Amino acid sequence: QSYGASVTWIARNLSQTPFCAPIGGPDWTPIDKILAAQVNGAPLDHHDVIGIRSLLYAAGLDTVLGSMGWQMYRLAREPELQDQIRCDPNNILHAVDELCRAYGEVRNRRTVIKDFEFRGVKMTAGDWVNLPTMLASRDARKYPNPHALDFARKDRGMTFGGGIHYCLGIHLARMEMKVVLEEVLAAFPNIRIAPGSR
Repeated sequence: QSYGASVTWIARNLSQTPFCAPIGGPDWTPIDKILAAQVNGAPLDHHDVIGIRSLLYAAGLDTVLGSMGWQMYRLAREPELQDQIRCDPNNILHAVDELCRAYGEVRNRRTVIKDFEFRGVKMTAGDWVNLPTMLASRDARKYPNPHALDFARKDRGMTFGGGIHYCLGIHLARMEMKVVLEEVLAAFPNIRIAPGSR
């Protein structure tokens, strides 16, 4: 409900949003860049701009919150993992990366642009394909013992995407998760699932 209200607010106020700074200036914001963006020489239309701004808003809130919920659930079920993080606070970003690998939230969707068949599945132009990249981060061919959490693991997994689809907010997301882990683990030395709960 709050997300819908936020998108409505963005749409209502978009036409009243001036550029905050001269184009390309030192105070130019990401929103300024979206408003000034062009594709094949044409500016983005109203719906594209609203879509991009809404995506940035949702991606910055929902993904971190959803992932942190699963991360804290796992830590509460395996207290020894909490202790590993507490005993080695300098390694907390590795713990964040491993928790993100195991508990990614993003499910990318793509639209099929032409009819084709992939491994026996027929797809028609216009169909939507769900691409849960978090499953790739649990692939045993790439990640030995993929369901175990190993804070010494070096590969971040696919949670933040790759290539041109790499997450714009990775550094903010990792920092938010780091701060939450530091504060929660310091404040609550004995995080557990209540008896009888799942």
